[in-house]
Amino acid sequence: MRLVVIGAGIAGLSAAIEAARGGIKEIVVIDAESRAGGKIHTLHRDGKIFEAGPDAFLRRNPVGLALVESLGLTGNLTAPSASSALLYASGQLHPMPRELAMGVPTDPIAPLKTTSVPILSRLRASVGISIGLKGDPSTDSLGYLCQRRLGRRFSELVVDPLIGGINAGSVFGSSMELVAPQLGSALTAPPIGPTKLLRRSVGNQKIRMAPTVPVFGSLSGGLSELVEAMVAELCALGVQFKFQTAALSMEKFGERIRLHLGSNDGVESELDSDMVVVAVPSGPASGLLAGLSKVASGRLGQIRYSSVALTVLGFRGVRNPLPAGISGVLSPARERTLTTAVSIASSKWPSWAEPDELLLRVSAGRMADQRFQNLDDEDLSELISKEASRIVGLPTVCDPTFTKVIRWHDALPQFRPHHSALIASARSILADETGSKVAIAGAYMYGSGIPASISSGIRAIGDLKPN
Repeated sequence: MRLVVIGAGIAGLSAAIEAARGGIKEIVVIDAESRAGGKIHTLHRDGKIFEAGPDAFLRRNPVGLALVESLGLTGNLTAPSASSALLYASGQLHPMPRELAMGVPTDPIAPLKTTSVPILSRLRASVGISIGLKGDPSTDSLGYLCQRRLGRRFSELVVDPLIGGINAGSVFGSSMELVAPQLGSALTAPPIGPTKLLRRSVGNQKIRMAPTVPVFGSLSGGLSELVEAMVAELCALGVQFKFQTAALSMEKFGERIRLHLGSNDGVESELDSDMVVVAVPSGPASGLLAGLSKVASGRLGQIRYSSVALTVLGFRGVRNPLPAGISGVLSPARERTLTTAVSIASSKWPSWAEPDELLLRVSAGRMADQRFQNLDDEDLSELISKEASRIVGLPTVCDPTFTKVIRWHDALPQFRPHHSALIASARSILADETGSKVAIAGAYMYGSGIPASISSGIRAIGDLKPN
């Protein structure tokens, strides 16, 4: 019984581990790149590390922690040293009130403290919460529910930079179920009377005083430690890896699936398998599935992606101008900056930087703003350096002593309303038309973040039904 996993990112590796631990003996993992991990990529510089992709995973989803524990990496867990964000508006920095849940206020007082928003928009949000304005949650539109509850301007200036920035998109046109399901109750809560407001205010004080576990986690040697541990276990279990090998197409071949492969040096080959997990982005996956199920292929072809660029800037001998505990600054789309977010990496992850170094990770690119693609790396880094310096308040004469630009093309899937129904349809049709011999996995399936990708790999193995 042979299983082929196409894609050695975190979803594909999770599928392979699930299958190998479940007793499947012959597993082949193929990937067009020369390494495993996909967008998880820890880079090194002068004995320090930094992340070229995600820098942490959400601990609230137990799947990530469970994988870390199963690989014996629990002792390497670490958490950000700073976690509070500021908002950049009209050339000034504004604190984000602690009462906001992912940018969404849950009581009428919190919007009034949000100084990055004009006073009339703050009042509109406060009134919406007080009288219980709400939309129909069956629309699954996060932007619509936020706008109905809080008003358009508050949603644009506070909620959108925080939530939309997660996948370089926007809350307007995003699925609440997948992007921020925990906000459903806050956005549809009944009116708040004075007694309930007082009770909630006291409750919030108690919550803020209570010790909390870290929201995000990483590993002391970087997230590539997770990838390396997964590859090591898979190799020990006899899993074969074929890097620099792309899957070109698939077709039914008797009771099996035939894969047509191409190596980076132009050599083509065939590989027959009893089962296949396609763990690549939805665009390539759509192309691979075209020979097996045109309908499932068409479903995946509807998913859109945003491209992003990450610029890492190091400033030696420069003091961090922001208060302690600040992990970064968010810039709303209304500001029209190329920069969408500035992460103060030397505060968030002190081990990444030298003692006298300010290290920034600056994100650029939104679904509706791809201006960075018109700039080469030199021009992009120069513009981003000046813009980020202005946003965080560095002297204009500061020049970075370290610069690295990382570009991720079609990196972040956009989860539009009712995305879950689209994925469920694709999975069902693919199972019917391939006899459950082919399954899909990837970051585009069940929401943003590493745990969601891990879950997709595990669920893909559950979707397969060997003869």
